[in-house]
Amino acid sequence: MATSAVTVTLFGFFCMFATWTDAVTEMPKVELIVARKDIPLGSTELLLCRANKATTFRWEKDEEEIDELIDSDEENSRLTLKNVKMTDSGIYKCICDFDGEEYEDSVNLYVYETPNFGTTKTFHEFLVNQTVHIPCLVTGKPEVETNWYWNDVQVSRNDTSNLNGKIKGRPISRTLNISVVVNVPPTVLFHGERTKVLAGPDRNVTLTCLVTGAPQPSITWETPETSDSSRYIYNSDKSKLTIPGVARSDFGRYVCSAVNKIGEDSITFTLDVSELPLVSLSQSEVVLNLGDSVSVFCNATGHPTPTIQWLNSSKNGGMLQIKNVVPSDGGVYSCKATNEAGSNTKTFTLMTSPGVPTSFTIKPGSAAFHINLQSVVNGGSPITQYIIQWRKESKDDWNETVIPFSGRLEVTSLAPYTEYSVRFAAKNKHFRGDFSAEEKIRTLATQGESVVK
Repeated sequence: MATSAVTVTLFGFFCMFATWTDAVTEMPKVELIVARKDIPLGSTELLLCRANKATTFRWEKDEEEIDELIDSDEENSRLTLKNVKMTDSGIYKCICDFDGEEYEDSVNLYVYETPNFGTTKTFHEFLVNQTVHIPCLVTGKPEVETNWYWNDVQVSRNDTSNLNGKIKGRPISRTLNISVVVNVPPTVLFHGERTKVLAGPDRNVTLTCLVTGAPQPSITWETPETSDSSRYIYNSDKSKLTIPGVARSDFGRYVCSAVNKIGEDSITFTLDVSELPLVSLSQSEVVLNLGDSVSVFCNATGHPTPTIQWLNSSKNGGMLQIKNVVPSDGGVYSCKATNEAGSNTKTFTLMTSPGVPTSFTIKPGSAAFHINLQSVVNGGSPITQYIIQWRKESKDDWNETVIPFSGRLEVTSLAPYTEYSVRFAAKNKHFRGDFSAEEKIRTLATQGESVVK
């Protein structure tokens, strides 16, 4: 029983040992390690082949064995490529022999010459509407694929933009920024070539010169010699010229010129300044006796040249002439000057004697009479008083009373039922006019008084 027991025990021990040995036995493994697969021409590159247990190493490139530049130990082998050439591109394979059984790992190395733009110009300057060619001098191995970009958008090679050189089929590229300047000769425009403006201290005018071109043109102005340029106001680029308080002297030609290194352009603008008529008279008023004469001169300036007219007279032109003055000649005369900018008027006042009253009636009253006056020519000056005269007989002296303009034209306290001769005249600030024709009236009896014939 003991022996059996030992035998059983030993059998169990060896079974357990065999199982543990299988568990710790590792499969052969080979790993080929490189820092990069794309290798610049002329560089040095290390290929490391690592095994997980002792082995012998063998190297191949494109199925051909390599026996140089190799440094190996039991579990590592190193292949050093020095001063890499284009012919070093290919598939490298590391083969390990584990007790007659081979394991391998491989890597495909790609040798390239970095794209180089050489003497490619990075700045070009052209004139608008030209057809131009921008050369791209790119070197690199193997074949370099070039692409053009403008504002990060790929464009055809007929366009101008940024240049990207890329090794065909590989993520290797270089970018060259090329600046392209398109020059445009200046072009000058106006909002209209003629402007009409009215002169005046509160009148401003702005001339706008619209300019295009590249590079940005500089702007200059040529202005009339008669205009006071010290008043001018320009904006920052001088594309706007403001003339405050436009005067007649500002009329004329304004030339806006734009210049850049490509060329120049200009345009002429005509400022037509109108001026309201300014009227002056040789005298503003005159006091004349009846029968006198007077001449008044009316002058007017302005642009365009004004026409002159005396409004309340048949006279046209600058001179108003009145001969042998009569009361109806008194009054206000207006000289009006007119042009397309507007009109202006000045007045002249002629003052003389009032006219003879003609439109009136005299009505008798109780020992009185009163006058109903419709109108009287005032001689160019307001009536201030009326002088009323009366008498019984032609040989008698005239009795007289003075009544203010606003008063009632009435005479009282006369003899009742008595015949009187009556006349009256108007007076203004300067003269008393002639008396009216005499009229006969008979007063009425006072109330309660009997009339004895």
